[in-house]
Amino acid sequence: NLFLVYVILTIKNYLAIVLLFRVIFFLGNKTNTHFIPALTLALASIRKLKKYEKIIYILSQLLGGLAALKLYKLMKK
Repeated sequence: NLFLVYVILTIKNYLAIVLLFRVIFFLGNKTNTHFIPALTLALASIRKLKKYEKIIYILSQLLGGLAALKLYKLMKK
């Protein structure tokens, strides 16, 4: 999600933003995953996710955010 915010705020190429959204929606529909931590927490709170799914989603979202932050810092230099 941090990467998505970074793209929207820094890239003035609207085609790139649209393509990014398309990739997210395509992957979400094909793999039955979600990219929003709030959705993970909501589904976990109503017990719609298995325990291992919660761990995988939360870890991957945290790692994705950290990777986006690192990329952002590298590009700002």
